[in-house]
Amino acid sequence: MFFVSCVSGVHDHDGYDLLSFETDRDEKKNAPIDYRGWSGGALWRVYITQGRDGQPTAIEKRIFGVAFDQSELVGGKRTITCHGPKSVYLSLLDEIARKWPST
Repeated sequence: MFFVSCVSGVHDHDGYDLLSFETDRDEKKNAPIDYRGWSGGALWRVYITQGRDGQPTAIEKRIFGVAFDQSELVGGKRTITCHGPKSVYLSLLDEIARKWPST
């Protein structure tokens, strides 16, 4: 699934950075009503530039986070909470090394 959204909040919790972003349930956009089952899904940051043909062109893509929770539907919107890049690239790697030292 692909959709565009903006981060609406960032905070730290027990050494993990958490990102929140709002989805917009617009019937015209055909967005899902519910994101249950998407836990563990990647949140990507895509860097875009204008191509020679004038169209947007992706120049780089990075995993920016991992989704793990959603809010109730409020006013046609949900807030999705993700572990952020510090959690993915620092805390998670440290935790894996601690739990599975032979890895």
